[in-house]
Amino acid sequence: MKEFKIFAPSIMFKDHITSAWCQNVATIEGKLPIHPELKNQGIYVIYIDPVQQTPDDWHCFGLPFLKSWTPFDASDFIKPVLAFEIVSEESFGMFIELISSKEEKYKIDFECGNIEVFGVMELDISKCEFLDDLRMVMFVGPLQYGKYAIKDLKLIDKAV
Repeated sequence: MKEFKIFAPSIMFKDHITSAWCQNVATIEGKLPIHPELKNQGIYVIYIDPVQQTPDDWHCFGLPFLKSWTPFDASDFIKPVLAFEIVSEESFGMFIELISSKEEKYKIDFECGNIEVFGVMELDISKCEFLDDLRMVMFVGPLQYGKYAIKDLKLIDKAV
C-alpha cells in the first residue's frame, strides 16, 4: 500500500513538535506537545488539551505535509485517504481542513467517539481539487470537550 507519513515518527527526542501550528491548545514552549508517558514507552502521540486562550469557542492545530511547509503533490494517489488513529475522553464532532499553498480549503467533518484505545479513522479525500498542492492538514474542534490524542497521521492510496 502506498503511503505518505505526515506524522508517524519511529523516534523522537523532543517533547513537542517543532513544525506545527495551534490555537487554544495547551503547549510546551508554544509548540504542540507529545504525550509524555507514551513517549517514554516509544509511542509518539500528539496530545491535545483544549484550553481557552482566545474568545473563540474552538481549538485547532495544523501540521504541514512537509516540514519545510512547501506543497506536497499527491496527485498520483488514485484513491487518497487521510488516515490516523485517535483516542478521546469524550465523544465529539470536529473537522479537518486540507489547505493548499494558495489557502484553498477542503473540509471533512467527522465524529470522534469515546474511545479508550486508539481507533482508526480513514477519511476519503478523493474529491479534493488541489491534491497536487497540499500544504497543511488542520484539525478543528470545540473547546468544551476533553483531551484527545492522535498518532500515525498518513496519506494512504487505497488503490495500491
